[in-house]
Amino acid sequence: MKKFIIIFCMSLCFASQNEWGDSLSGVIKTIPNPKNEKILALSLDLCGGKTDGFDERLVEFLEKNDIKATFFVNYRWIKKYPKYFERIYKNPLFEIENHGTKHKPASVDGKSIYGLKGTKNLAELSDEINKNANLIAQITLKRPKFYRSGGAYYDKKAIEQIYKMGLKPIGFSILADGGATFSANRIKKEILKSKNGDIIIAHANRPQKQIAQGLILGISILRANGFEFVRLDEVLE
Repeated sequence: MKKFIIIFCMSLCFASQNEWGDSLSGVIKTIPNPKNEKILALSLDLCGGKTDGFDERLVEFLEKNDIKATFFVNYRWIKKYPKYFERIYKNPLFEIENHGTKHKPASVDGKSIYGLKGTKNLAELSDEINKNANLIAQITLKRPKFYRSGGAYYDKKAIEQIYKMGLKPIGFSILADGGATFSANRIKKEILKSKNGDIIIAHANRPQKQIAQGLILGISILRANGFEFVRLDEVLE
């Protein structure tokens, strides 16, 4: 009985040491805003996969209205859409950051979320990050500073490893499109919850969804209310 209690307590201790989630300590969920200015960071994921694409309406809206955004781009998406990638990385409004190679959640023991199997150890996590970082640097001549894992999920040990690699793990404080599942009206409602310094997350790879309509409506209202949008590299060191 005593042996069982010791093993059980050790298991609980290990679990608490390697927490798992999308809002753990160390994950950056908001941007620094010491003067409490009306600034927001729009982050858009380009995930890579069978249902991928490029949301022309959304990107065109950002371009025409001089709205800055940070794109977290997956290796597979870059390989599949090189012309679209060239379009966004050559636009100074936009920042390119790392969304991994196979869109895996950041784990050291294969945890899963949303049907996505996480990296199984530190070596696989490093490969998941570095392969895409190398591709981005090769094309853009600029190595990413920030990393968002598949599903924006991390465990504690993975977060530690990401920092050791010289990167910062990025999360979010406003889930605008519910993982590309919300209606346009719901997206507008969610984005209008934004407060000074929030990081908004949505997707730019699902043109068949209502994401563009919802974001355009919400962003237009936020700008009319005095909010400005910044890239993450402008506010995070």
